[in-house]
Amino acid sequence: MSHFLLPESVLNKFAREELELEIRLEILQAKRRLNKPRETKSSVLEFQGQRSSATIASRSEALRRNKMLLKDLDVQAAKLRSRTCYCPTDLHLTSLRKKYHDELAAHYYTSKVIQM
Repeated sequence: MSHFLLPESVLNKFAREELELEIRLEILQAKRRLNKPRETKSSVLEFQGQRSSATIASRSEALRRNKMLLKDLDVQAAKLRSRTCYCPTDLHLTSLRKKYHDELAAHYYTSKVIQM
């Protein structure tokens, strides 16, 4: 029987703590409502002016960052283009292929001459 009482006591404990938290939340919300300053038209306009100047500053900062990012991107793209255009391995393989092709052509020509 005592096993069945233990979970009920735990549930009661959590229900009591939940109730205490709800009461504290209501008290804090009431204090907040009382201490909340009234918004006047001038304070709203002042806040909007500060926000718009901050927005302009952040936009100019974003433009500067974007220009730098695009510049860096162009530089990296140019580096990649130059690396893909020149590759020593490709150059070496191309020269070997040409040499092999020339040898095959020479062998084909000599074999045709011998057969005639």
